[in-house]
Amino acid sequence: GFLLNGIFPVTEDVALDETAFDHIVAILIAPVAEEYFFRKGLYGYVREKINIPIAVILTSLIFAELHGYHLQGFLSVFFSGILYALIYEHSGNIMYSICAHMMHNASASIMNAFERHGVQLSYNLNGYIIYTLPVLLTAVLLVTIILIKGRMKIGKRKIQSTCS
Repeated sequence: GFLLNGIFPVTEDVALDETAFDHIVAILIAPVAEEYFFRKGLYGYVREKINIPIAVILTSLIFAELHGYHLQGFLSVFFSGILYALIYEHSGNIMYSICAHMMHNASASIMNAFERHGVQLSYNLNGYIIYTLPVLLTAVLLVTIILIKGRMKIGKRKIQSTCS
């Protein structure tokens, strides 16, 4: 994680040096593996042992640290982990957090592709790339899920109350 940054920093040069295989792994394979491990497995286990807010924060810290990024990247992955855990918690379905994670990684890959062609879409902080757009898109998905689930529950209550 960011503690190991001195050994292997993720700088702009490293982040932009990606192959097509790297994009396939980042967009299709890693989100499935990571969401099953971190959200369904680790978060599910920790959530049973302690309260939800602590489980969300603790598993998101582990998720971010194991990604091995610098402090700014750590914070970005940490907040993404929080969003994925909340999406999983509110939806009750791992597929939603997998889709959010895929969307996040795809938008970061697209941003990298644009930047290779000179279109700056990320924020460069002292040589470190900060992606705010993918995190914002994931947050919008979380809010959308909460609103849709809330409407579904309200709608079910109305139907149940009118039928009784």
